[in-house]
Amino acid sequence: TPERWNEDCAFGSSVSVSGHFVAIGSPWTEYGRGSVTVYESNQGIWNTGTRLSLSGSPWDRFGQSVSLDGESLIVGAPGRNNSAGEAYAYRYRYGEWELETNHASLPVGAPAAGDQVGSAVAIDGARAVIGAPQPQGRSGTDAIDTDGDGYVVVRVVSEPTNVTVADSF
Repeated sequence: TPERWNEDCAFGSSVSVSGHFVAIGSPWTEYGRGSVTVYESNQGIWNTGTRLSLSGSPWDRFGQSVSLDGESLIVGAPGRNNSAGEAYAYRYRYGEWELETNHASLPVGAPAAGDQVGSAVAIDGARAVIGAPQPQGRSGTDAIDTDGDGYVVVRVVSEPTNVTVADSF
């Protein structure tokens, strides 16, 4: 593990491999803001890794879930926005991982506080599946009781498109 992590960051809580990339989540780095490190193999030699993170609040848990497919990466942050949660799409371009979603997170409707969108993520081609195991938060005082409820959102992830709008006067 890299020097900048310690036993409290949960390095390796989520992992994904595709082609010559490996993504490893550390949802408890920076007081729970979280991060993901993506390593690339070049002819069998692994690089030192690219660290992805977002500015956010403690307990966002960015990197709680990760999924790679070729040069596409989905990262879950189930603690973000009062645990409503979010998921983010990245694409590897010109030697760098770039945030793919123009408006920060993948749209998933209107999650409620406690839904924990992004607790699980998966990507296959242009299709991303994002799990939210706690609809409307946890019921009662039992922090483990989910009553078997939850939902998943399927989204198509495509490259951002720039639209030029003609000036009108």
